Amino acid sequence: MTDVTDRSLALLGLLAARSSWTGAELTDRLGITPRTLRRDVARLRTIGYRIDSTTGTAGGYRLAAGTRLPPLVFDDDEAVAIAALLGHAETNPIEGVGETAARALGKLGQVLPRRLRDRVAAIAAVSGSEPLAGAGPRGQAPIDGEVLARLALAARDREVIGFGYRDRAGRLSRRRVEPHRVVTGYGWWYLVAYDLGRTDWRTFRLDRIAAPEGTGQRFGDREPPGGARAYLNRSLASTPYRYRAVITLAATEEEIRARVGYLLPSRIRQLDDGRRRVEFGDDDLGGVVRVVLALIIPAVPYELEASAEVRDALRTTAADLLAHL
Repeated sequence: MTDVTDRSLALLGLLAARSSWTGAELTDRLGITPRTLRRDVARLRTIGYRIDSTTGTAGGYRLAAGTRLPPLVFDDDEAVAIAALLGHAETNPIEGVGETAARALGKLGQVLPRRLRDRVAAIAAVSGSEPLAGAGPRGQAPIDGEVLARLALAARDREVIGFGYRDRAGRLSRRRVEPHRVVTGYGWWYLVAYDLGRTDWRTFRLDRIAAPEGTGQRFGDREPPGGARAYLNRSLASTPYRYRAVITLAATEEEIRARVGYLLPSRIRQLDDGRRRVEFGDDDLGGVVRVVLALIIPAVPYELEASAEVRDALRTTAADLLAHL
């Protein structure tokens, strides 16, 4: 790393990432000599960064806390992550957070290099305006930031994109689609797109997408029936699951969602007697068991409808709990 500016930014990024570094750690990470490190630290101090020297056998440096937030250095993946989070902050229930996040996203877009600014703007454009309510903890697989950025750019630029996809059964296929929008909801990230091979609209979970590649081919206006949100709801509601269960209980929808936030709106139905009927399913037996247990509210009567496999799994779980009491 020979360019002084790039090296200084890299040093600043390291100092911001950890509370303190030894001199040896920094010279090793940056591939420079101790003398060059001292010069780079002095250069950052000259332009206003408060960098403290730490004492001890090894000696080192740390970025001092100040009264003002110093300029920060983000790598590509960090910029993508920040844009994704800020783009969905408009639905945050904390008062004022949505407006503040919008200002922050605007500032971020102004100061980033062009190559990153395009990625940030694309994510904000195709994912920020249609967040889905009801997302909750659900042990989902991590999303590759590069995959998210490539899909967002393709959707914004109306470029046909190809990628590998692994379906619920683990089958691999190659897809070629017109990406419409990246949306989040019910504990997952989804791409709503028109599948050119199937000649119909489809939804794709982002954690199952691999190696997206642009084709250079542009496509015209095409909208999913009812919009991305409505289409995703219908698609998920019609998905067949290996294991299913129904629980009917005297609880409000708010109480139910507080326990299992990612249930589809169509899965919760109010009965004439005021109770709620909740339908859910999963290809993982343990997933259904976890939802049943989450929806059992102490002192609230309930009725359970489930297959023999689900009931056996619940009995096994109950026996295990009793054995540990």
